[in-house]
Amino acid sequence: MDALCVDANDDAEAGCESLNTPMFPVHHSTYVSADSVGTHTARWLLVTVISAGAATVLLGLSHRTGGTLTAEQSSLFSVRGSPACSGVGVDCGTTRCCLDPNSLCFRKNSTYAECRQSCVVGLQVDDPPGPRLSWTCDTVWPELLLPEAGQKHLHPALAPAGKDVSALAKCTADTGNCKDTGCCKNSNRKCYEKDPYWSGCLTGCEPGRHAQDPLAVRTEWSCRPHLHPGPSLFCFAICTSSGSDEVLMKSQAQKRAGLFSCDDYRIFSDRDMELPNTQVLPQVVAQKGVAGALTATWVNANAFIAAWDQILTKNLFVGHEWVVKADPDCVFVTGRLRSHLSQPQFSGPAQGPLGAYLKNCAGGPRGLQLFGSMEVLSRNAVQTMKNNWGRCQGEVQHALSGEDMWLQQSLDMLHVPAVEDYNALVADGYCPSSSSPEVCSPTFMAYHPKKLPDQWLKCWEEANK
Repeated sequence: MDALCVDANDDAEAGCESLNTPMFPVHHSTYVSADSVGTHTARWLLVTVISAGAATVLLGLSHRTGGTLTAEQSSLFSVRGSPACSGVGVDCGTTRCCLDPNSLCFRKNSTYAECRQSCVVGLQVDDPPGPRLSWTCDTVWPELLLPEAGQKHLHPALAPAGKDVSALAKCTADTGNCKDTGCCKNSNRKCYEKDPYWSGCLTGCEPGRHAQDPLAVRTEWSCRPHLHPGPSLFCFAICTSSGSDEVLMKSQAQKRAGLFSCDDYRIFSDRDMELPNTQVLPQVVAQKGVAGALTATWVNANAFIAAWDQILTKNLFVGHEWVVKADPDCVFVTGRLRSHLSQPQFSGPAQGPLGAYLKNCAGGPRGLQLFGSMEVLSRNAVQTMKNNWGRCQGEVQHALSGEDMWLQQSLDMLHVPAVEDYNALVADGYCPSSSSPEVCSPTFMAYHPKKLPDQWLKCWEEANK
């Protein structure tokens, strides 16, 4: 993956090397500069790309609200059909990009795609009654051909990896200026820019003057969010309609906690739920107490194999450094997890050709050291699984197995390196050798199990302190 800064004004003296305007996230892997460069009106795009010979596949493209592509900018892009991006609610199947920075081009079916701020797999309540058909919600990305002339590389000072992500402790407290850190200790808040000199940790931000500001400094906020520090996370969960899963997930969604604060996520369920990014899978049925099972509790490997199949075949993981599977009753703080995974003992093995996965329980039964409460795999490890997906399904016994045992045996069969993380990743009440999850201090990245919404949210708030 390469980060490229594309200049739409070839004759501009200010290139990427001198560009120092703040970058703010548009969606997952895409960033666009907040301001014009000097007197030039060129828009700058930070795009995440995968190079393949002369062609480069763009993983994201968007413009500021109300912006348009100039002739110079259009010459940089090879987008199927018209070079102008589509507005919200407009068919983007041809343009393959959206003007609204908060929207993505989601596919309904093979003949229609639309710019939307969110998309739930299945029926959309805002569809007219006539064409109210199921949406696949697959993301439609444009293609970009980078010309040899005018291509400029992003200055290292602007790259997300250039930020100091050594520890969450270096992030800013609620009342401080997060301009330099770009992150907040409280993961329920994000760092928003007010002006070039001040940024604050807020739960949300509306551009303009804020009534709660002291009168002497009640100037306008730009509300451009800073990049979060640390690697990008794709998270997913299995959520069944029986038990407490659904109510747990809905309480987390209201707080944008746990999985909902990952860079991207998917929820797999046995029926439609009023939760974003939910996909119905008929295999999401677990059996408890099956005789002869190779797990102490649930026989659920088939459900997770179906979920992994969706993640692999749709390449949901490719734009993110780590993939995290978390149970609905597992409390975790994404900011701390990102900082944790940035440490060399994890980031180094993760970049190896086979990737890496984290072991989270030293004393599990039958040699199980990857408990399913939280499973963390690097992108390369997931790619290794995809490259050998037939073997994982055919050579690893899973008919009477829990998904965690199946996953560990699959990764070990493929010789994916395992990194022991017994003392920091999860305080799991089901792991015999783990610390107790009763006290949700900022010692661990996750705590399990917390099966009641109030219990879950209280633990999450304590872990954020």
